[in-house]
Amino acid sequence: MAREKAHHEIESPVIRQAVELATSGGNEISEVQHGWSKLREVIAMKFPLSDGTRERLFAMPALRYYPPFKSPHYVPDEGFICDDEKAAISFPCQAP
Repeated sequence: MAREKAHHEIESPVIRQAVELATSGGNEISEVQHGWSKLREVIAMKFPLSDGTRERLFAMPALRYYPPFKSPHYVPDEGFICDDEKAAISFPCQAP
């Protein structure tokens, strides 16, 4: 279900732009996931969301921020969803 992808292979143009912003700030793609019940594509990043990237992603009107959700079953993450394209970019809350 998950595999590495180059930026140009990311299906969602909005999320591709978000990934380009994140990687220009030093982050890396950790994995690409498909087949979620409510999202077609989720790009998981390797490192936490930096303040600079956060500011730039908040400026993208097509993206909706989701805050960290603590669960005993998952590593906490935060990120942005493009509802129109049913795609997201996710950042871990702690470095690997």
